[in-house]
Amino acid sequence: MPSSYPSPANAPPPERLKIDSDPARRNERSPTRSHAYIPVTPSAHPPAIHANTPPTSTSKTGSVSVVKATAVPAPMSFEGLKKELNLGTGKCGSPTKKEGNPPCKNPNPGDIGSQIKSMTALTQASAELPRELEKLAELALCKHHIIREKKAARIKLWKKGFPIGDEKAVPLEPITDRIKSAKQDSDTPCLMRIGGKRALKGKRTIALIIEPDNYPHEDELTCLLKVLASNVICHHHKGQIPDVVAQWKHRITMIYEAYPAQEQPLKSTYSTGFLRRLKGDPAKFWDDADDKSAFRTEIEKDRPSDDLACYSLIQHKIMEPLKKSELVEGYVYAYEVEGNEGFVKIGYTTRPIEVRSAEWKVECDRAPKVLYPLGPTEKIPHANRVEGLCLAELKHRNMTVICEACPKRHIEWVKTPAAEAITVIQKWTNWILTAPYNDSKRQPSQWEVDNEITSWNLRDEEEKRTGDMLNFMDELLCQEATIVGGDSDRKPCLQETSARGRRYQKRCLQ
Repeated sequence: MPSSYPSPANAPPPERLKIDSDPARRNERSPTRSHAYIPVTPSAHPPAIHANTPPTSTSKTGSVSVVKATAVPAPMSFEGLKKELNLGTGKCGSPTKKEGNPPCKNPNPGDIGSQIKSMTALTQASAELPRELEKLAELALCKHHIIREKKAARIKLWKKGFPIGDEKAVPLEPITDRIKSAKQDSDTPCLMRIGGKRALKGKRTIALIIEPDNYPHEDELTCLLKVLASNVICHHHKGQIPDVVAQWKHRITMIYEAYPAQEQPLKSTYSTGFLRRLKGDPAKFWDDADDKSAFRTEIEKDRPSDDLACYSLIQHKIMEPLKKSELVEGYVYAYEVEGNEGFVKIGYTTRPIEVRSAEWKVECDRAPKVLYPLGPTEKIPHANRVEGLCLAELKHRNMTVICEACPKRHIEWVKTPAAEAITVIQKWTNWILTAPYNDSKRQPSQWEVDNEITSWNLRDEEEKRTGDMLNFMDELLCQEATIVGGDSDRKPCLQETSARGRRYQKRCLQ
């Protein structure tokens, strides 16, 4: 779904958002914290569209799909297929977010050779092809590109590298998918952000546009395209909206006319109220209410099973030398959003939390309710490290939230009671205030410099304490209980640590 628009040739490029120039925000948006992409929008001067009618086939359900011919014979050679799949380098090869989208250089996690050899005789019509492509993805794609959307996009490209086979058995791309992608051909990006609310409105509009009731009806299609343009085109390019709407409409019409005649309603099936709203102000077609829908979530395959299983992650995080981004002071926060009670987001910022909160609302179209800290507070040292320790301790509760608005995969959400998340933040905040790290003054290696690793290491006495993680975590728990409630809370704390110790011993004996 487009969220930007190209700059006119005779206009200076829009000023790049401060997010790109502000080091504080750049650290907060590190690729290790969330995964983002910049959608693209139609160019103002697209190449001519040829009206060649593609070959078609009809599925068992009666839907018509385009069949893209190929001259590649079957079976293919091992090397030939590897080249077609862009897997000849031993690397993941998925497009990255860097300028120009260069291929990912992470190595294949598995042996892809035998899997590719077993697929040389397959065609797009082979019933087993989807299953075999899934197997190949598990072996070929790195952890950053095996996630659902990126894997599906790569598999779709791989499938096109196989011979067609029996054309009648290959329903490649439904007409709705063709229409959905029509406006993205020959697109170029604009760096101006439009906000999550408008991005969501654009996605909802696209969902209406691809409904079969709409694209045969010229008036409704034109109105919906105006609604789409009013939401996804930034204020710098409003003057191009009429041309863009005409371009999108032309592309969709060409696609529709390329398919055999299908039974369509002779007139719109929408209600009178809907049509009246559709033909009003395009910018007011959708309401401005914040998104309160349930999250789309995923759980990592290797997520720890319980809190004790997180101890090794905590220990590893504690022992790591501080990175450059972890030397600065900042705030560690927690918030929730309406409609998803029980989910808490933990993060850090070097700027006022009120400022960051306002940005969350714009970017994700959800109103955040800050849970911690409440009221004025001071910055803490190594805030980024504190955030990492909190997320490591709650890793067994971690949920990846797939945001439809920004759009990103937010990896800092945990499904846990708010009180527990706050307790964890306070515990690690109090620990970091004891100055557990110091500057060793050692000369970092070139690899450390390249990865922004500093000479700040864990103090020797703290390293000894973390040698026994069960005892170390129990000490932190009791210290926190004493700070919060005094010695009266120490007895329940000791009872809890004793029970946890028995669980830990049982785990070690298994």
